[in-house]
Amino acid sequence: MNVVKRLLNKTNYIFTDASLIKKAGIGIYYQTATIQIPIQIPIQKYYYIDGKKDINRAELAAIYAGLLLYPPVQMEKPTPLSHIDLFSDSITAINLIEDRTYNAKFDTLVQCIRYLSSKKYSNTNIIYTKVKAHSGIKENDIAHYLARCGADRTGDANPQIFYIPDAHVLNSKSNSKTKISNATIEELVLENIYKNSLLHSDISSQ
Repeated sequence: MNVVKRLLNKTNYIFTDASLIKKAGIGIYYQTATIQIPIQIPIQKYYYIDGKKDINRAELAAIYAGLLLYPPVQMEKPTPLSHIDLFSDSITAINLIEDRTYNAKFDTLVQCIRYLSSKKYSNTNIIYTKVKAHSGIKENDIAHYLARCGADRTGDANPQIFYIPDAHVLNSKSNSKTKISNATIEELVLENIYKNSLLHSDISSQ
């Protein structure tokens, strides 16, 4: 189905994008209407990320951050939504998350995304959709602009860092092909949520 037509009747969606300039930057544009907040509220976020500078990792990081930020509810309280549409122009990231392809280099981050989705959105169907870049879709263009703001730290945007849970794993000397246990993934995500909550007030560590 055409993305524009799908958006006409959607209230809960996330657009994510990534950019590599001086840093790896991520942009998140989302809109939500929940039981607690019955009106549609657009939110714009941009950050630069820690860890290795790689466009596929940055695209995955943008999705991770989007899921963590949207909407700002505690992990123990599943969002009262039947579904969320998440749009990305990275088919590589979507295929990795949906287990169509595998890459050991990104597996830790992919597992963290899946864990976050299963815990925070246990009662919600997350629909991942590939959207064509620079195709005139306003929300996607905004996410792209935000990602560039996050990546270019020399401008007026002055982005904050957003910590990504696989950063120290990638920087370690351990074998990148070694599968990380589910318990370790849980620890990585919970530690990451706490670490980001110290910087970003819209993330709860509870």
